[in-house]
Amino acid sequence: MIKRLTVFIVAALAACSCATTRFSDYPTVFAHRGCWLSEDSQTISRESFLVPENSLSGVRMAVRFGYPSIECDVRWTKDSVLVCMHDGTINRTMRLKEGQKPIEGKVRVNETDFKTLRDKYRLQSSEEQYREQIPTFEEMLLECKKCGIKPILHCDIYEGYEVAKRILGDEFYGFTSNYEVATKLRKISDCLIFFSMDKPKGRDTIEPKEILDRLEGIGGRTGVSSMWYGMTTKNVCEVLKATGHENQSSIFPTPHEMDAVRNGATILLSDFCWKPSKGMSPIVTETIRKSGSFKGPKLELGAMTVVVEGTGDCEVTIDGFRKYPISHKKAGKEMLSVRFCRRAPEVEIKPAEGASYKCRIAVYEIK
Repeated sequence: MIKRLTVFIVAALAACSCATTRFSDYPTVFAHRGCWLSEDSQTISRESFLVPENSLSGVRMAVRFGYPSIECDVRWTKDSVLVCMHDGTINRTMRLKEGQKPIEGKVRVNETDFKTLRDKYRLQSSEEQYREQIPTFEEMLLECKKCGIKPILHCDIYEGYEVAKRILGDEFYGFTSNYEVATKLRKISDCLIFFSMDKPKGRDTIEPKEILDRLEGIGGRTGVSSMWYGMTTKNVCEVLKATGHENQSSIFPTPHEMDAVRNGATILLSDFCWKPSKGMSPIVTETIRKSGSFKGPKLELGAMTVVVEGTGDCEVTIDGFRKYPISHKKAGKEMLSVRFCRRAPEVEIKPAEGASYKCRIAVYEIK
């Protein structure tokens, strides 16, 4: 349990006309690098952690929040052990075992043997209980299996998928930018494969046929994932949906995740998005009409949804720094979400002159 954690808040703008927010149209949300928690709720910093990214604790925290999947990153050590680490170096996410002191000099995963990584360093955390050893890929898969989490494996290493197949069968998602690895994976697994496609050189758009040709070359259940906004335009989303392919937006920052939701992305791979599980009920609700602000109660773990509906222009601000511009010529609704830690952020709505909006806020306690 987290001793000093006060609040996790998730703000989501969505269509709703009843007492309990309904998110049937909201995309599925996967936790990017696991359900890691930051010390700094103002920036959702990837420089300091409570629960580290790519950690076994991040898997367990994902269960508590109800995420169906977590993403994990895979790398080779110098002596050919597969471990979970996003960066090529461990300096950002790990510290010296003794005293959690910063690591001097770059320590590269592929230039360091596994025993040294385990014995000398620990994942960075403000609390001792989360200062774990770097997990092996196999340990991460076994923890996902134990917790009922279906992981999305961000892995360009074919051997990693052989390990996943042995441990999980087909109960995982492949996620790679390596076309050869994707086609080889298809030969051993019927899992859903996300092919990472980024912005074409010298162009600002991509034709849906280009995407479909790549996916059909892989075969079976496929989708795309990209950090490029051009992959989640309304046209691309509609074509992929019509042809039975998934479209995952990859860690879109505020306010671009709102565009991905609006355009029809089916999955959000996110550091902050959240979606209430079926059957969840809020412990506090409040409606703001026209303009105003709201600050949630303190909880050990919590979430907040905000539903905004109206006409004209308005701006919703979460915690003073996440700003979401909304504009509707006729009555419209929006959906987006954000996760915070340590304290309950303020939610503020400011309609422009002549605009008419209301928002319904619901606070959830996470057990």
